[in-house]
Amino acid sequence: NQKDILNNKIIAGSSAWANILSRKFFSNDNQKIEEGLWILDILTMCHYKKESIWKKLLENLKSDFPIYLIKEQEYFYLEK
Repeated sequence: NQKDILNNKIIAGSSAWANILSRKFFSNDNQKIEEGLWILDILTMCHYKKESIWKKLLENLKSDFPIYLIKEQEYFYLEK
């Protein structure tokens, strides 16, 4: 199981790494929600800015799992 590989591990990476490990992520290049590898049950939005496109997206976004808004040069900590 892919998820078991990460048990009791520390993982660090850039925005692309967070997106790949996520269940879903917002692609800044394609301006839409895309599928990750489903290793972490989260939705990531990297390089988050409080601009109108983000605000509109968040207002219409429905998710059954946590959404992580990751601003430029910031990170998040997730313990499983």
